[in-house]
Amino acid sequence: MESLVYTVEQVAELLQISTTSVYNLRNDGKLTQLPNISGVKFNKREVEALAGVEDEYNAIGYRKLQSEVESLRKENHKLKSEIKKITSQMLVIIGDIND
Repeated sequence: MESLVYTVEQVAELLQISTTSVYNLRNDGKLTQLPNISGVKFNKREVEALAGVEDEYNAIGYRKLQSEVESLRKENHKLKSEIKKITSQMLVIIGDIND
């Protein structure tokens, strides 16, 4: 099972900062140390949110991807129609030249 917490060292590695900076983030209230857990640990989602890491497998992300896929399908259909139209017009022009 995937861990739901990060240690100071893991946070430092993820954010590419020193462990001292991680403690400073905690002391400044930008990261919340989990209470009643041995050692200094932080909530994984909170750390990843701070780092700008998005979980692409959440409901909101999934709906966003569905919407994007639908938009791309419509655009693809429109482009195919335009290509057919232009190809048809070119064939007419070529036919006129050959006559």
